[in-house]
Amino acid sequence: MVRTKVFFIIYFLCVLSLGFSEDFVLSEKNHNNLVYTYQYDNSLVRKEYDEKKRLILKITWDTNTDEMVTKISYSYLDDSMFPFASETVFLLESKVEKRQYTDKGKEKLIQIYENNELISEKRYSYDSEGQTVSFIEKLIEISDKEPKSTKITENEIKYEYVIFDSKTFVNEYHFENSIKNKEKVYLSSTKYYENAFFEGDIQIYSEYENNLKQLEITYFQGKELRRK
Repeated sequence: MVRTKVFFIIYFLCVLSLGFSEDFVLSEKNHNNLVYTYQYDNSLVRKEYDEKKRLILKITWDTNTDEMVTKISYSYLDDSMFPFASETVFLLESKVEKRQYTDKGKEKLIQIYENNELISEKRYSYDSEGQTVSFIEKLIEISDKEPKSTKITENEIKYEYVIFDSKTFVNEYHFENSIKNKEKVYLSSTKYYENAFFEGDIQIYSEYENNLKQLEITYFQGKELRRK
């Protein structure tokens, strides 16, 4: 066991220093976990699996610089084969990405931190069939100027599934800071309309058939200005 570990360390250091161009796979045991190390392009990757064969750790190095680039760790609940959380550390960027998952392995929350400050957040919601029903993205801008200020923009898309001619179509409703700015709604399998809402109480309504625009109407304060 000791000889195996010594061999792995020596071999690993040689790969980093020599920068092999050929792909390879090296495996070892870490207690009850299985570890695979392989190279592709200019990266060296080390993956560690637990005794249930679940990926728990992935580390990537740049073989050109011998620097560790990313480190991803996965957490699981009980015997689930899907992770409930993961954390990716970008070691050259002072950035961390945290993810949470549903019990089916779908992403439900993604948070990105820079210099230990939250700068972006994405949330997903699903129906009982696993279809996305809403997506919310929150962007956080922190000013470096004094006095420091924080600007938060929240974009949301709501999805509605409709069936025409035995096919499923998706209606979309877009919001920015809880104000609707766009929507796309199907009327049949071949027809849909779009609404775009702008500041100053301006609205552009468009109708489509077979993906070709048939009508466009511009409104100002609810009154029709132009039709084409």
